[in-house]
Parts: sequence; C-alpha cells; structure tokens
Amino acid sequence: MSFYDRSERVVKDLIDPKEMTYEENVIVKQGVRAKSIDIRSFFVDDRAKNMDDAVDCIYVTTMPYSEFLTLKNNPYYRDIDKVVPGQNNEDYKAFITKEDSGQKDVVELMTYYNKFSDEEVTIANRQIIIKETPLLNPNHELPFTRVVLNENVNSFWGRGFCELCQVFKHEINILRDMLMEAVKRSNNQQIIL
Repeated sequence: MSFYDRSERVVKDLIDPKEMTYEENVIVKQGVRAKSIDIRSFFVDDRAKNMDDAVDCIYVTTMPYSEFLTLKNNPYYRDIDKVVPGQNNEDYKAFITKEDSGQKDVVELMTYYNKFSDEEVTIANRQIIIKETPLLNPNHELPFTRVVLNENVNSFWGRGFCELCQVFKHEINILRDMLMEAVKRSNNQQIIL
C-alpha cells in the first residue's frame, strides 16, 4: 500500500455567473493517503522481512498518455515532452489480466525509492528520468506498508490464500482415505448368519 501522495489539479472557479467569467486555480492535494497496489508491480529489497527492514523498493505502474502530460504542471517532474506513448509492456508480470492487455497510448513509470540515500527516481518507459527528488514522505521512509492475510515470519510476503487452504486439503485427503479404507473393509467382510 502506498501511503504518501501529492497531486495538482487546475480548476475553474466561477467569478460572475451572468458574464460566465472564470478564474483558474490550482488545487494541491498532498499528505498521507492509502491505496492498494498490485503486488505484481512492486519489487522490494530481497533481504527484508518487513517494510522497516527494507532499504529500497521499485514500484512500476502505467498511466494514460493524456494524464501523463498533465505532470508538466507539477514542479517535481521534468522532460515530460521527451516521452512518447508506447504499448503497455507487461513482461514483468506473471500473468496478465483483462484490464492489462491491449492498452495503447500509455506510459510506464518505474519509481525507485531508497531510504538510505534519501532518493526517489522515476523513469518513464524505462528510458527517460523524469523525476529525481529526495523521498517526499515526511519521515523520509519508504512510502509503503504491507497488509497480509496471514504473517509469514521467514518472508516479506505473507501466506497466501492457497497456502492456507493446503492444510484443509491435507485433512480432506486423510478423511477421504479413511472413508475409502472403511468402504473397502465393509465390502470384504462376509455376512454369516
């Protein structure tokens, strides 16, 4: 989950309704916000057992080119006009969902975070550096946390739902074997009157 965000948006405020005159204002939203991210797009320090131990991480996302062009107004970004849209490259994902496939006119953003060197670097389409700043998180920590269904002390990633179901599958297999053995015994017994 990502927990710190900053965005700008230009809005038009109505000044005079009779003459239909507007004034443009910039709304800046920043602060702590939470959003779930796709774990197929998040790569964490392989030595880390939790987010406090992690030194660095990479978050890969895509955005429509038209939305990407609005980053020109953001003071943290540069060289936006040098980036051209491309086909969505999903090579790093183990499987592709329906939403992922066939997206055109998108820009892939790869953001690298490092808390020891206090840097946040964003690369567009794996070619052009468009952002190079200190960590924007107020505590200069990695702006992510993890939420797991079931903790696994030996790994950063928790136990998945399938791994939790293995215990039940094992018990069901044992019960099935016991039932089959009972049926086999009952068929082998002869009824003596």
